[in-house]
Amino acid sequence: MAPTVVFVLGGPGAGKGTQCDLIEKEFGFVHLSAGDLLREERNREGSEYGELIEKSQLGITTATARPDLLLAINYTACADEVGSPATTCSSVWPSPVENNLDGCRLSYIREGAIVPVEITVNLLKRAMEKRDWEHGKFLIDGFPRNEDNLDGWERVLGGKVDEKFCLFFDCPEDVMEKRLLARGKTSGRSDDNIESIRKRFRTYEAETRPIIQRFAAKGKERTVNADRPVDQVWADVKNIFENM
Repeated sequence: MAPTVVFVLGGPGAGKGTQCDLIEKEFGFVHLSAGDLLREERNREGSEYGELIEKSQLGITTATARPDLLLAINYTACADEVGSPATTCSSVWPSPVENNLDGCRLSYIREGAIVPVEITVNLLKRAMEKRDWEHGKFLIDGFPRNEDNLDGWERVLGGKVDEKFCLFFDCPEDVMEKRLLARGKTSGRSDDNIESIRKRFRTYEAETRPIIQRFAAKGKERTVNADRPVDQVWADVKNIFENM
C-alpha cells in the first residue's frame, strides 16, 4: 500500500501548524513540517548540509534541477528510530552544486529563501519511511513551496504515494504579520522579525501561490478561511477530513 499524503499550504502565520496538530490528534495523521525538518537538519551536530541550508542561494532551485542529484542524499539510521537526530547523511553534496554558489547572491533560510529541492524531498521521504510507509497518513506542511519543489517531488515520489489534495489556509497578509510578530516575542525564532517576515511574504506570493493555483486547476485544493478563531477554522477543516 502507498502512504496517504495531504499537502498543507498557506502564508507564514496562517495557522497551518495549529490545525495540523488538531488533524494529527483527531484523524491519526503524522504532521511533517518541511521547515521544521530543514531547521532540525541545519542544527543537527555533524550535519553535512547545515551550512548549505543556512546559506541557501536565492533562486538556486533553477540551478539544481538535475535528476542525477535528487537521490544524492542517502540517510542511514544510527540510533533510535523515533528522534529526528537519529540519522546521519552518508553521502557528500556534489561539488557542481557547491560551485554554482560562487559569485551568486546568497540568502538565509530565516529570510524565506527556497533551499535545494534535493535536501527537502529526501528529508520528507526519510521521515515517512521512519514512521509507517505502507500504512501511514501524512500531512506535508509547507511543501511544495514552488515549481521546483513540485517537480522534485514528482521525480522522487510521483506515483509512489496517494496524494489526496492540498489543504490551503487563506489568510490576509496583515493578519499573518500580526500573528508572526506576536509569536516572535516568545518563539526565539530568528525569522520572526518584521524584515524577515516581509521577505517571506514576498517569497510566498511569488513562489507558492502559483502552486496552490495548480492544485486548484486539478480539483485537488481545499480552501479554508484562516482569518478566524482557531475553533471556527477547525470546524471547516474537520468537515473536510471527515468527508475525504
